[in-house]
Amino acid sequence: MPLPERCTALFRDLLNEIYNGLLEFVVNVAPEGSNSVLVELDLLAAAGAESEIVPASVSDKRTKEVAKSGVRVAVNANGPEFMVQSAGESATEAEATTTYVAQQAPKIVFPAISTPLRNVLERCRQSPLHLN
Repeated sequence: MPLPERCTALFRDLLNEIYNGLLEFVVNVAPEGSNSVLVELDLLAAAGAESEIVPASVSDKRTKEVAKSGVRVAVNANGPEFMVQSAGESATEAEATTTYVAQQAPKIVFPAISTPLRNVLERCRQSPLHLN
């Protein structure tokens, strides 16, 4: 596993431990406004698990045209007669569509993490049984 992916995974693991500890505190102590604290914790969890998957498709259409032609040779009283004819055209089409899913490399957006974390800690600090 490349170093940037390992660092991102380690940071997410650390963030999950912080999230689990705060969630346990909020559930067990139930500070005032715990519903809003849970909303902030949801934002924190979403920011830590952020990754974007982008579906895309590519189409390739090819047309091949074939012209029919012929040569006519005839002998008549005036001598030999040559005639070149071109009649009608035909076309064939082939279309191939390839669908794939591209996953963007995971990113850590620190403002999306720090704001909910700051809000949770502030609300828990205001609780009668606050964190020390």
